[in-house]
Amino acid sequence: MKQLDIYTVVQIFILIRLVCTAVLLFLWIKYGNRYLGIRDMALSFGLTAIALILFLFADQLSVFAGLALPNILVLVGICTFGIGVLTFAEAAVHKKELIAYVAIFVCVMSYFTYNQFSVRYIMLISSSFTIPVYIYIIWQLHWRTSTFYRTFTASVQWVACGFVLMHMMRVGWLLYCHPVLNYHGDCDNTQTLLFALSQVLTLLLAFAIEHMIANKRAHEAYNETKTLAIQLEKKEALASTDALTGIYNRRKIESLIREQHHILVSAGTAFSVLLIDVDHFKNVNDQYGHTAGDAVLRHLSQCIRDNIRGFDDVGRWGGEEFLVLLPNAALDEARKTAERLRRIVSDNAYTQLPELTLTISIGVIEASSAMSIDETLKRVDQMLYSAKANGRNSVFSGNAEVLTSVSGVD
Repeated sequence: MKQLDIYTVVQIFILIRLVCTAVLLFLWIKYGNRYLGIRDMALSFGLTAIALILFLFADQLSVFAGLALPNILVLVGICTFGIGVLTFAEAAVHKKELIAYVAIFVCVMSYFTYNQFSVRYIMLISSSFTIPVYIYIIWQLHWRTSTFYRTFTASVQWVACGFVLMHMMRVGWLLYCHPVLNYHGDCDNTQTLLFALSQVLTLLLAFAIEHMIANKRAHEAYNETKTLAIQLEKKEALASTDALTGIYNRRKIESLIREQHHILVSAGTAFSVLLIDVDHFKNVNDQYGHTAGDAVLRHLSQCIRDNIRGFDDVGRWGGEEFLVLLPNAALDEARKTAERLRRIVSDNAYTQLPELTLTISIGVIEASSAMSIDETLKRVDQMLYSAKANGRNSVFSGNAEVLTSVSGVD
């Protein structure tokens, strides 16, 4: 197998790092104000690129600048990446401890460099110091973050595990194979493999970071959409609900009548309408006050809602009037429903005001395709008026052709 020139390997590595740095800088410019930590992750790739450039020109630099400084920058870059990804994941970041760790590494690296230890020892120290940093990042992401971020950073954790394994392989190779290294000239097969693995992991790390950011964006977009849907639903509910009674308001119940009338015209499905009015409601307000009057309206709306079918609709038509829509109900069934409601109200005392005699009058009509919606509503209003003129506490019902009276007064 032909050995690769180490300068060629380093140049390829620099190109990969610069591309990754450019990608992360773009993401930082785009999302930096929204997601913290991207800047530090971009900086980490830039630092390692600078380290490789220094290594490339090591023979033209001092021993420290060409040998120790590149390794220091690599470790600083890894620590900076850890700070960035942990900040992004809202995990605890021990910056002081990391700074102290880097300071120790600088001292050790400076000592071995100025005492002219072999490149093998320099590489061994570098990998030995790098492994704990990656383990710290993995530990923090997997055990010190919420499940929310643990899921998003899973790909980054796997790549970090890959770097740990790679550096462990390098340490084993350096300890047991005792290779003769000089940082210049050709790479042997193992060194070539380790360089290639490092480049692959670097690319995977860049993709993992982009994937992490994209996942968080997608999750936030989903939550924003869900929140907007809930808000819209609440607004629609408020727009269609009567504030006092909690039942439909006039606009909503009228729209439901229009929908039902369309079904009647197109499919011939019958429906009926009840218009209910509280008898002598003005006397309630005058005698007991408007607060008591409001309580009476809430009581009646609940009473009506509890005593109609589940698919029937009730709304406040105005003041003390309620309108009930009965789909699939002909006149006879609607009349029976109205009479049942009348009796329930009149036969059961209103517990908050036991001395109050509470009754209602009801107009009933079965809609006809021959009548428009406005005509239907006008006709049921006329029948309510007839019920009140008939002595109140009564039901007056009919359809397009026939009107009949059923009095609740014996």
